[in-house]
Amino acid sequence: MTYKAAKDLLELVNLYIQGKTLFLSKTTENDISIIKTLENNNSDVNIKEGETLGIEESY
Repeated sequence: MTYKAAKDLLELVNLYIQGKTLFLSKTTENDISIIKTLENNNSDVNIKEGETLGIEESY
């Protein structure tokens, strides 16, 4: 599924907060689902679109 609005929002935020890996996610009581990411090439953060983590695995 394509989320153009999510991509546009992350690119807009990136204009003000440069050099960071940004992502949008959906959080439920049990898990976090990554909807869209905008990765910085210099980042060590490993977040993938479509990935779902248990809430206890996140911080």
